[in-house]
Amino acid sequence: MILTIHILIGVSSILVGIFALMRVSKSSLLSTLVLGSLTAISGALLAVMNPNHLTHVCISGTITLACIGTLAYVASRRLTAITVSSRD
Repeated sequence: MILTIHILIGVSSILVGIFALMRVSKSSLLSTLVLGSLTAISGALLAVMNPNHLTHVCISGTITLACIGTLAYVASRRLTAITVSSRD
């Protein structure tokens, strides 16, 4: 059950991150960050509950969080550029 929720949160966070790139807003960026944090928390919980698969969990989690972090970073840079240009 926890694995299913973890996978759904992970996929949702990547999809919301892609959406944040297309429609840059503070709320979509915040949603990406919250879902990314929930992905990390549920992944850590899975690693604690089932330490036999720790290597696989860490590799997959690192790649997923790197994707989410990159999407959030690019979206925040675009949001900053839009905010600065709207002030001019």
